[in-house]
Amino acid sequence: MAVDGSSLRLPHSRELREYFGTEGNERNEAAKAPLLYDLENDLTAAAELERADGNGRELAERHIREPAGMESFKRGHEELILFDWGYPSWDMIELPEGLGIRYVMRGQRRFSREADEAGEGEGETGAQGKRPWVRYYQFKLPGGKRSCC
Repeated sequence: MAVDGSSLRLPHSRELREYFGTEGNERNEAAKAPLLYDLENDLTAAAELERADGNGRELAERHIREPAGMESFKRGHEELILFDWGYPSWDMIELPEGLGIRYVMRGQRRFSREADEAGEGEGETGAQGKRPWVRYYQFKLPGGKRSCC
């Protein structure tokens, strides 16, 4: 499974602007569309449209909790969820951890001071208070930027 989201530009109309809001410098009518995608079966497992100023992480959480309550999960079905770079947060890490779901998150700089200071390679962070241990791997992208997951 994969969790990702997108912004959609909508046709100009007063009704859409009032319902979904606007985004960007030009204040275009827009909506967010977070989704949970089943990579193995090539289908969208859960998707919703939300306001441009909505919280995509909250919808992603709902999208993950619903399948986790299904009978296939209760019978020991194992899942791996890939999260794109906009999702890493300690709350989003605790969600699959608490549900017993394996996951990989594409991170971004400044998520973990330990990871930022370590540079390229593998390391661990977490266990500060109630935070789970997280293993990360940082690498250089072809353009020279550093990425982390």
